Amino acid sequence: MLNEQSTLEHRYGYHIKAFRKARGLTQAQFAGIAEVSSSAVSQWESNATEPTMKPLEKLARYFNVPKSIILGDIKLSMGDGSGDGSGYGDGSGWGSRGLGAVRAVPPNTKDSDFVYVPAYSSVTLEEAKEMAGEIIDEHPVPKEIQEKHPHAYLLRVKDSSMDKVLPQCSYAYIDIDDTDVQDGEIYLVTANGVEAIIRQIEVLHNGWRLVPHSTDPTYKPVIYDFDESRAEQVRSLGRVVWCTMPFDYLVKAT
Repeated sequence: MLNEQSTLEHRYGYHIKAFRKARGLTQAQFAGIAEVSSSAVSQWESNATEPTMKPLEKLARYFNVPKSIILGDIKLSMGDGSGDGSGYGDGSGWGSRGLGAVRAVPPNTKDSDFVYVPAYSSVTLEEAKEMAGEIIDEHPVPKEIQEKHPHAYLLRVKDSSMDKVLPQCSYAYIDIDDTDVQDGEIYLVTANGVEAIIRQIEVLHNGWRLVPHSTDPTYKPVIYDFDESRAEQVRSLGRVVWCTMPFDYLVKAT
């Protein structure tokens, strides 16, 4: 049976690996940024050793994130006051489920450049503006991004239809104020009046082409001709402006 410390160690290894793979880096590339050996990164990810403060600081500066983001909000037993993960969560809850329900990370922490926003499992056309869907998580977003998109929310990517650009189980940050379609951008759209999907939109002469970017070839582009009655059902519900991985994402060995 795992004790509490070994459970924490099991978690941080997964989070470091998830952080690296979400950025498309090999262990060697990641090690180069941290200025450690590839074997050191391998040992972190397998929970054989804990990363020390110096490489964590190099990684945090390079990616412009707090160290707790890399570690999955886990305090390590470094004995040097480095437990900057404590800034996550104040137990206050949302109070409101509207789009204004954005909770700032306490300013006395090193995570003050981030704010928490709600993450949803799915939305329908009716819920998209009111955000009445089920909140499954609260996740930090860089403050400068949240300020540019104050009415945005996070949506869990449920399938592999866009996994070349948005991995399955990632969070897509949707700006509901940005619904005017620009050619080649990625949007949350509804094509059936019920649950919304994420697709790249190609603007045609008289319609839209909804394009998946998937490793699964069964996902096909769909064209909506504005002269056809079914095209009346196609609507943009917001543009995808940013994405991230949830802290509890577990990377499977390949």
